[in-house]
Amino acid sequence: MSKLKTWRENRGLTQQELADQAGYHVQYISAIERGARQAGMGFAKRMRELSEGEITLDDLAPPTQYTAPQKAA
Repeated sequence: MSKLKTWRENRGLTQQELADQAGYHVQYISAIERGARQAGMGFAKRMRELSEGEITLDDLAPPTQYTAPQKAA
C-alpha cells in the first residue's frame, strides 16, 4: 500500500476528498496510489503542504535504481 493511500485513509478521506483539497483530478490520485503513475513536482509539493511534511517527494516518486552499463570485454 502506498504511503499516500495510508495517509489518506488514516485521515478518513476518500480519493475524491483528497483530490478536491489538493486541486487535482481523482483519477490522478488513484493512479499515484496504484503506482501506475509517478507524482509530478507540483503534486508532491502540494501533498507536502497538506500533510504538513508527512508526505515527501521520496514517498511519491522514490529514486530509481540505476545500474551503469557494463563495458564490453
